[in-house]
Amino acid sequence: MILDKKRVLIADDDDFSRKIVSGMIEKLGCADPVLVGDGEMAELAFRERGPFDVAILDFRMPGRNGLEILKSIRVGGGAAPREQRLMMLTGSGDYGLLGVAMALDVDAFVVKPITFQQMAERLGGIFKQWGDLKTSSKYEEVDIDSVIKRLSATLPSAPKAPPSPKQAPRGVQTKLENTRPGMVLSEDICGPQNQLVLATGVKLSQRMINRLVEVKKILDVSEIWVEAMAEES
Repeated sequence: MILDKKRVLIADDDDFSRKIVSGMIEKLGCADPVLVGDGEMAELAFRERGPFDVAILDFRMPGRNGLEILKSIRVGGGAAPREQRLMMLTGSGDYGLLGVAMALDVDAFVVKPITFQQMAERLGGIFKQWGDLKTSSKYEEVDIDSVIKRLSATLPSAPKAPPSPKQAPRGVQTKLENTRPGMVLSEDICGPQNQLVLATGVKLSQRMINRLVEVKKILDVSEIWVEAMAEES
């Protein structure tokens, strides 16, 4: 089974969600997942009960949220190794979170409500990738503060904004599944409420492409606009 002899950490402050995820993980072969209810307890688990083969973190948690933990690990300041496999649970509707998590090289997204098939597919893919991380300084540059402010806000949902007038798209339109690493976005990728996910000029990695495919239904994006292959720096 996918998680046979694997150690899994699940961090989610919602008891029901944590129970659902735990049940799926056990069915996939992990007999004793470690369950915690907030970010600070997740950090403690990394220090005292790690290492883990994969950590499943909710975006929204008291103490430290999922983005803070993800960034801390990727810059080398966490109790887990920088290459720790990290899956993020999301159902917030704030699509700007997705782009920041992608910039921090999250290993998988799972969109709530979670299905067993979705969980199995994500975990099946997560163990096929390893390493391929940027330098710590690159992750340090990723700004999560504005996103955390939105996470903490209790504002009413904004109505869907009308699309702004645009010039004709530049570049070549390609399906997400046909996108290759090294391609550069020639048009912004936005959520249904025109929230920026990834901006024009971003050079796509295989991790980013995989994450976009995972959330394409909630983004309602199946094709993107790209430039030609970027030169290696």
